Amino acid sequence: VVGVSPAHGLLGIAGEDGVLECFDPRQRAAVGSFDAATATGASGDALTALRFDDTGLGCAVGTSGGLVALFDLRARSPLVVKDHMYGQRITDIKFQQPSGGGLSGRRVISADTRIVKIWDARDGKAFTNIEPPGVGDINDVCVWPSSGLLMVAKDAPEIMPYFVPSLGPAPRWAAFLEGLTEELEEAAVPTVYDDYRFVTRQELQKLALG
Repeated sequence: VVGVSPAHGLLGIAGEDGVLECFDPRQRAAVGSFDAATATGASGDALTALRFDDTGLGCAVGTSGGLVALFDLRARSPLVVKDHMYGQRITDIKFQQPSGGGLSGRRVISADTRIVKIWDARDGKAFTNIEPPGVGDINDVCVWPSSGLLMVAKDAPEIMPYFVPSLGPAPRWAAFLEGLTEELEEAAVPTVYDDYRFVTRQELQKLALG
């Protein structure tokens, strides 16, 4: 797989041998390379996904065994390693910047053939997961910048759109999504335990029900 940094044009090539090579397009030889799969803890795995972030200092790689690792380009050890837990190859990685900019709250959206995981870029803490229904592998995830709108492409004729309000606002051209979510919140059904009170065993004994 091939990736290009949007900040400075660095070209990255991730291969079946687990090695990540980086090139300056103005030079013939690689400016750097290392075994990213081994550094991630997946020695022998192929690299199946690659994405540079907008800062020019970071990148993410995905392995054939379902691991995603975030790297600082100045170091060979990963900052964070996320396990998708399904053992499926990683097919896509995206960075989602908060609407206000900056690194605080930045999230990673990674997909394997089965599930899309959204997690914190700082510590790998899970934010939410999306598991599209139906058959077919996930091939790609399109994220509208600074919004909560995602579109998932599978081995199927339909594109599956998802709107996650807590991830970001709806795009201006799809402002109706905000209204739909507000209506759903107003129509939310109380959980089965909302009108119940939980009691302890001691309270049951006092009521002669224990």
